[in-house]
Amino acid sequence: MQDNSLISHLFTEEYKEVKSINGIPWAYKNPEEKLIEWSYKTFSFFEHNSSILKSLQGKLNNNEFKGLTKQRIQKYLDDKNSYLKKSRKLLKDFLNNEQEVSSTSSQNILSYEDLIFRDWLWGKSEVEQYYEKIQNDLTGREKNILVLGAGACGLSYTIAKNTTANVIACDINPHLFLAAQKITNNKSFDSFEFTESPKELSLYSKKVSIDGQEKLNNHFQVFCDFNQIPFKLGSFDTVVSCWFYDIIPSSLEESILHTNSYLNDEGKILFLGPSNFNKNQISKQLTKEEIVEAFDLCFKSIKSDTFESDYLADTSKSQKRIETLLYICASLPKNRKLLIYKEETHIPLNPQLDSYKQKITIFEKILKHVTAGMSYEELSKKLEVEFGFSKEEAKYYTKNFMNKILSEL
Repeated sequence: MQDNSLISHLFTEEYKEVKSINGIPWAYKNPEEKLIEWSYKTFSFFEHNSSILKSLQGKLNNNEFKGLTKQRIQKYLDDKNSYLKKSRKLLKDFLNNEQEVSSTSSQNILSYEDLIFRDWLWGKSEVEQYYEKIQNDLTGREKNILVLGAGACGLSYTIAKNTTANVIACDINPHLFLAAQKITNNKSFDSFEFTESPKELSLYSKKVSIDGQEKLNNHFQVFCDFNQIPFKLGSFDTVVSCWFYDIIPSSLEESILHTNSYLNDEGKILFLGPSNFNKNQISKQLTKEEIVEAFDLCFKSIKSDTFESDYLADTSKSQKRIETLLYICASLPKNRKLLIYKEETHIPLNPQLDSYKQKITIFEKILKHVTAGMSYEELSKKLEVEFGFSKEEAKYYTKNFMNKILSEL
């Protein structure tokens, strides 16, 4: 368990007494609302999977599968049931509230689940490659380093292991963060990996065991939103953004300026991510030159280069994804303007308003794909791409979303 007293001086007064989930600060402006949101997502996840497994078991009982397919489905059912049992134990703090709530995040419990296996199993070389890119821009004199969207904490842990600075990993996803907590506290993490398009039958579903890592006294985890970072302004020497800014709704320049608020005068951002931002709206798409330009507008000194990486190269899959990535070291912020509005002079940061606004945004993303008379299956395929769902999740959430939308007509 991490000793949060070692970083308590970095929190603003509002967040010094926040509750924690299994010892990890739950540092949200509206903590109870966030807990309800993720509890509902967790409950929906288990309900959805139980429904799928029940259907598959019924088909097995009716001998609808034969030969190797029958063996594969039976093994999948056995492994999936074991996986859900382990996941319930991991996510026990989110199973006490089944209340439905409008989601303020498009992420769900399984979003980016591959990062657990990438960071700690078959993709360690990818994490090591990222660290090699940034290590030359770490001076060794840093006191506090913030890692945005840390996920399963492979990179933040590697940084902490090679520095004396306090390394604070931030994320919103309970599944990734609680798995990372076990691993980085020298406990093995046993789970199951389910692979789409595997090389061979035996790799379709398999039990995996990730070794626990040495507990580091300078590695910390904090649940928080990027737009409401709970730390004092100017607290950090360095902010690491790895595959993060490209998924943030705000513009890149706004995201950089917001981040700069938490840097000191000599601070820097170390950016690792796609060399172009691929968005649905053409105005939000960015080329490599435009990404570099955004940093140039916000810092006095920048350097950049590109490199190739095997991105999420699961050894069980039949194909690899080669990405051209962009690395930027941007130092000496020109502007450290905080973009969060002050309540006394602007519209209040009302949780219901923010929740409603996010709900409308999600509805808009769905409705742009909807045409009268289209099938749920057609819409499901579009939402799979839009939200990064798996095929099973897309089918479930398509009806769930549309029922909510139709109920408001």
